[in-house]
Amino acid sequence: MPARAWLLFKALLILFAIAAPFVTHFILATGDWGMATYLLIAGQALLALWAIGMATRRAWARLAGALILAGGLALGVLHPRGGFVLLTGLPHALIYLGLLMFFGMSLRPGQVPLVTRLSHQIHGTLPPAIDRYTRRVTWAWCLFFLGQLLGSALLLWLAPIAWWSAFVNILNAPLLTAMFLGEKMTRSFWVTNPPREHLRDIVRMIVMVKAQMARRDRGCPRPRET
Repeated sequence: MPARAWLLFKALLILFAIAAPFVTHFILATGDWGMATYLLIAGQALLALWAIGMATRRAWARLAGALILAGGLALGVLHPRGGFVLLTGLPHALIYLGLLMFFGMSLRPGQVPLVTRLSHQIHGTLPPAIDRYTRRVTWAWCLFFLGQLLGSALLLWLAPIAWWSAFVNILNAPLLTAMFLGEKMTRSFWVTNPPREHLRDIVRMIVMVKAQMARRDRGCPRPRET
């Protein structure tokens, strides 16, 4: 694919990713089905494929995700509401489950907690108090990811579909942002002279998390405590 066409495709995918949650929530909340429903189902399928590709490089996991996605597409044709719910919830569940496993595995004995590892890569050697704090922050992120998964499951099971849709479609990004900013703004209450990150450091952390998830998925050894 030519470079300009690829950039255009990525821009359209980003725009769709921004708009789709709001349109999806409107359709699920109102039951106003139409041609837009099937277009969104196709778009959700593309996003689900992207999420599956981001979540794992293992062939068996991708095959399992593809089979679930195929079931969602079939359900979307025969029963738009059910297919919509599945294709909306699949990327949300895959991403948060993958993050929970990745952060949680770094908390095992002999491993360096992920937030501690990132802090060392950004700031260098840090005092023991900061290391203890970053370990607790890793735990906090694990609880946040678990809360996202449990919240989605409980709302889907017990609440009206509009409530579940609001949680996974509308509140997803604000809750993630609130968690990130809350930790950053309250850091000085927990430790003295905490390190601070600039925007470029935050971008570096995101890139490093993605690279380390890919490294783990390829079976490369993880860093251990010394």
